[in-house]
Amino acid sequence: MTHPASFTKYLQDRLAGKNGILHYHALNGAANPVEVASVAGKALLAAPVDVAFVGIGENGHLAFNDPPADFETREPYIIVSLDEQCRRQQTGEGWFADLSEVPKQAISMSINQILTAKNIIAVVP
Repeated sequence: MTHPASFTKYLQDRLAGKNGILHYHALNGAANPVEVASVAGKALLAAPVDVAFVGIGENGHLAFNDPPADFETREPYIIVSLDEQCRRQQTGEGWFADLSEVPKQAISMSINQILTAKNIIAVVP
């Protein structure tokens, strides 16, 4: 099982390190989500995004933008509430040992921010 604390290492080992990606923004899910979203949002607005790697979930969510997603916000990152189905998916994929460990909120790149990337790669397990 991959624990959330090691998710950045997981991405580094399996994605960034193998593909020569030198600059990326990893979000600290253990820190204050409002502060993390603000700092990451400012960094994203400072330079264009070459590639956005986004996931599509079992319920059709795109980067935790659950249907119906917010297509209006211009904030780069948003804090979203995760419903039980989405939280169960996190345990089913092995990111958490059981439902009680899965946070009820997450930080997600907004739909409008995703659409500003020069390239978008969707990961669909």
